[in-house]
Amino acid sequence: MAWSAPRPLSEGPARGGELTLGYQSMQVAGTPGHRLVTYCAEPGTPDHDAMILLDLLGQQRPPKRTHAHAGPSAAVADKPASPPS
Repeated sequence: MAWSAPRPLSEGPARGGELTLGYQSMQVAGTPGHRLVTYCAEPGTPDHDAMILLDLLGQQRPPKRTHAHAGPSAAVADKPASPPS
């Protein structure tokens, strides 16, 4: 199966901007209406570098928040409730 000609694919500025990628689309056997689409960037291009960076960023997990770093709402939760008036 041949790769398509590269074309711009934009995820918007918050996602890293525009990338020019080639893609390959295949029908998935036994799943009517479903297709598997694979995108690639030409090695050695800025688009390839951006894809590698996005892959690395996608593998990072956000740090776990501990009680000490939970922010102002944690301090409020630790105070005893005021007696009813």
